[in-house]
Amino acid sequence: MKLQPQTIAALPEMQSVEPQIEIFSGPDVPASLRVCIKDTARACFVPAQHDYLSTGWDSVLDDPASTIVLIRENDRCIAIAAALLKSEQWRLQGTPYYTETTAYLALGMVQPDRRGEGLYCRVSMARLRAILSPGVDLVFVRTQNPAVLDCVMKTLEDLVSAGELKSCALEYTFVEKEKYVMQVTAEMPVEAAREVARNALANVDVRRGDVALCVWRVAYFDTN
Repeated sequence: MKLQPQTIAALPEMQSVEPQIEIFSGPDVPASLRVCIKDTARACFVPAQHDYLSTGWDSVLDDPASTIVLIRENDRCIAIAAALLKSEQWRLQGTPYYTETTAYLALGMVQPDRRGEGLYCRVSMARLRAILSPGVDLVFVRTQNPAVLDCVMKTLEDLVSAGELKSCALEYTFVEKEKYVMQVTAEMPVEAAREVARNALANVDVRRGDVALCVWRVAYFDTN
């Protein structure tokens, strides 16, 4: 018996599915997710920072002006970032007084085994898109981590390139000495990919807990 040739349809290629971003107002984060967030914080930082981070996250999650962005995979938070709106007159050590409404980028973190995948930039972009609108004129971050500054700068520039912002400019940098008391990041300032980030971190001694404080001014297109 002669077998007839058969055509076998090609199997579809397996496509990886990117974990979805979830966005919450801080007070709307469910209790179970609060536990997930704090577990991630413990995984990302040294034990001596755990109490500080726990208290910090409680204040952020309870703040009605906060936006929480996260990526979950198999009920595990693999990347988290927060942003808060500051609308009152405010001043940090060594900075000018600011009266403009400010987007404060806070408490961004990625699980150690998932770093290098661009997850921090994904949640950072999502929180900026969620919180920036005409009237929010400043973006503020404090960090020891060169990767954080690189990513925030890239994200703002990408929003300009996409036509979502008219412009962005780093307006002010300052070193807060011993703000964190200790080193909380494995990366060193010289590892920053961008020269402007390296300059902002140039006098930061991460071993004693210094941090860089950076303020960007953003502008929007006139929609009238």
